[in-house]
Amino acid sequence: MGTNEPPMKTMDIIQAILAALSVLLTAVYAFLTYKILHANKKQITSSIRPYVYFDLRLSGGSVEAFLKNSGKTGAYDVKIDIEPPLQVAIRGGPRPACLTASKIPLLFPEQEICEYLESYHELTQRVAEPVFTGKIEYRDAEGNSHKESFRCDLTVLKDLAHIAQPDVAEELKRVADRLSEIQRSIDNIGKFNR
Repeated sequence: MGTNEPPMKTMDIIQAILAALSVLLTAVYAFLTYKILHANKKQITSSIRPYVYFDLRLSGGSVEAFLKNSGKTGAYDVKIDIEPPLQVAIRGGPRPACLTASKIPLLFPEQEICEYLESYHELTQRVAEPVFTGKIEYRDAEGNSHKESFRCDLTVLKDLAHIAQPDVAEELKRVADRLSEIQRSIDNIGKFNR
């Protein structure tokens, strides 16, 4: 047969096809393994990062700003931008709320910060429609930036009945008056025992 090579046998063709299929399946397996590992890494990373959220809530007749890190790691340089701006109405008049006026350097895992703002009545006098929108920006320990948007709609609270919290000065006056009454009663008991 000299220069002419013999035709490929059927078994050789089958082996070549199986080898090609084996290479193809190995490549698909490697690709899928890579995708699974990448998804697992992403899931693990997202489960251990900080998650910071902001809300406004009503406590008695007062509005409070509430910030919490519900994540597993600390949140750094937490900054809150909110419209309309929040104000605190104590000690000589309105001033910007501390939670929104400057960055919070570190918010530990599960840490909560709550700030009294003003009464709901004062808020609705100052803001025509008590709907607040904004975003929270912060970094994780690795330096990755995160942003969360929020919307706080307090209009639903407008017609709710609230038990007002007593004025502290009035309560202290009542306590002092009651203590005076008790002191007089004790003095009277002492006079009868002599």
